[in-house]
Amino acid sequence: MSALESENVTPITSDAGGDLAIMLTGGGARAAYQVGLIKGIARHFPNLKFQIVTGVSAGAINAVFLAARKGSLERKAADLEEVWRELECSSIWHFDWKTMVPFRSALASVFPGHKWSRPRGVVDTLPLARLLSRLFDAEEPIFSPDGSRIAYVSSRPRTPQIYSSNLDGTDEQVEAPASAKARVYHTSPDWSPDGRMIAYQQQDGDFQIWIVNRADRSVRKVTTQGENEDPSWAPDARHIALTSNRGGAKEIWVLDTQSKRFRQLTTVGNARLAAWSGPITTSFTIPLATAR
Repeated sequence: MSALESENVTPITSDAGGDLAIMLTGGGARAAYQVGLIKGIARHFPNLKFQIVTGVSAGAINAVFLAARKGSLERKAADLEEVWRELECSSIWHFDWKTMVPFRSALASVFPGHKWSRPRGVVDTLPLARLLSRLFDAEEPIFSPDGSRIAYVSSRPRTPQIYSSNLDGTDEQVEAPASAKARVYHTSPDWSPDGRMIAYQQQDGDFQIWIVNRADRSVRKVTTQGENEDPSWAPDARHIALTSNRGGAKEIWVLDTQSKRFRQLTTVGNARLAAWSGPITTSFTIPLATAR
């Protein structure tokens, strides 16, 4: 840290060309030390941006935190410091003493009313999974067609909603705002190929497909019969493949967003998660989608 504590710090600029990268290695104690280093760098260069961030093991937590959080490096460093100050062993793992009980099968015969679950390991890392879920509350990421933005689902502050931002986390926007009093869920976003619209599923008692026009944030409901999920735009930016039980079992259907007509595509039962092929040249005019 002597170089950082010195008054003669060489400014870091992008004039030299190339990208600025940071690599954070693994190890719990080492990752904690990294926070101090990042904080020191931020003190001298509060608005510094790393174009490349990579990490391993515990260092990956710091790396994802830097890459995913908004704000200046100084703000990120302060928030990351708070995370590490609050960490305890119980935040990472839980010791399950029951897995150490000998003769479990014999005890099961003596105490038949007790459920002796099959041990999965001495250490339970579920607390770590919960910690990561709390720190990085973003799911279902999908890039915009031009690659300039990314849409994702986040549960802040109340229920899952759809957000988008630039790739560096700036200019975050709520794509389909819900009423503050309404407890609705917006998930499964999918960009239209022209980038003008995002289709998504809304849960409000049932599942239905909605579309938001990004130009004015106007929304419209495009399904009403049965439950409809997992929208997937066709390359023509007109048709949407979706999962629907409007015919009984869950199948893949194709919706023409202009004529509002539906066509059933599969008859296998429990078909979900349609995915379109890329643009193809064919004599057929019927849109194609596959279920997986």
